[in-house]
This record gives sequence, C-alpha cells and structure tokens, in this order.
Amino acid sequence: MMDAEDIRERKRLERRRLLALRNSLSQRDKAALDAAMADNLLSLEAYGKAGGLLLYASFGGEPGTFAIIRRALADGKRVALPRCRDDNGSMDFFEITSVDGLLPGKYGIPEPPAGAVLADASRFALCVVPSLAVDEEGYRIGYGRGYYDRFLAGYGGIKAGLCYSFMVHKSLPRESFDVRLDFIVTDRGVKRVEKP
Repeated sequence: MMDAEDIRERKRLERRRLLALRNSLSQRDKAALDAAMADNLLSLEAYGKAGGLLLYASFGGEPGTFAIIRRALADGKRVALPRCRDDNGSMDFFEITSVDGLLPGKYGIPEPPAGAVLADASRFALCVVPSLAVDEEGYRIGYGRGYYDRFLAGYGGIKAGLCYSFMVHKSLPRESFDVRLDFIVTDRGVKRVEKP
C-alpha cells in the first residue's frame, strides 16, 4: 500500500503529464469542445433547478466557463466566483453581476473585485468544479493547492466537474481528503457518478 507521500508524488507527476496533454489542444478544437461542454452543463436538470451557481472564471487551458457564466446571469441566476483568501487553501465565493469587472487575483486567476458581496455558499445549489482530470468514480485531480478539496468537504450542494472527455480516466491517484463529484460534465455528455 502506498503512503501519503508516494500518492502526492504520483499526483504531481500525473498533473504534469495531464497539463501537457490538455495544453496540446489547438485553439479551434478547444473552442468546439468548450461549446459542447457548456451546452451539456446547461442541459443538466440541476442547472435548471438551481437559483444560484458557484462557478469559476476559466484560466489558461481550462475548459472555458465565461459562456456558462454569461448564460447563467442572463437566465436570472445568482452567480458567485471564488477568491483565494490565503496560501493555506482557503477561499470564499463572491457574487457577481457581470464578468466585466473581474481582476487577476492570486495565481493570475480572474476573481471578483473588491466590493463584491460575500456569498453564503450553502445557499447555492450547484458548484461547478475545475478539474484537470477526473476518474470514473468521480475523483478529480486539480492543480495541487487543495482549495476546492477544502471547500467541497463542507459543501452540501451538487458538485459537477468540468473536464475534457479525453481527460477522463479509469482511475487516478487519490488521497483520503479528496472529495467525489456528483456529475462529470464533458464535451461528450454528462455522467452521474454512482456512489457505493
């Protein structure tokens, strides 16, 4: 059995490999996959029922979320995006009414500006989670800083991970604190994660 240090090292190596794979997408292919993924997320029953969504502003090679954010706002839904609080993996969500005022925050990721209203995350029914890769059991590999794992551990709503279909694997290394998703949303469709 692998110890925690071995698992962390496997995740680190896998993360490097997966980032290179994802970053090999052409802009044209990425745009097509992003559009299909957005359509699939927006067709989720959980999206239709949600009065509010916890989303994130995509950055770098991540699946694009700006079309999803704009559509949710146009549909009259409350939208909140995260702002990293510190280097210890803590973040808070703040409500936005437009993507126009987002500013580069920690790590260069677009975040709500100062003055945005702190959201009560427990009142948002759906959280869309950034996922570099996901396995068939709903466990994800993120970017290694643990912000979402810490947040999701106390979140009671529906957790949907966005991930390109070629980044879904049979199994990925996981640690005891990794939180399982409820849905995996890809460019090819939506999979509900069956829980034991």
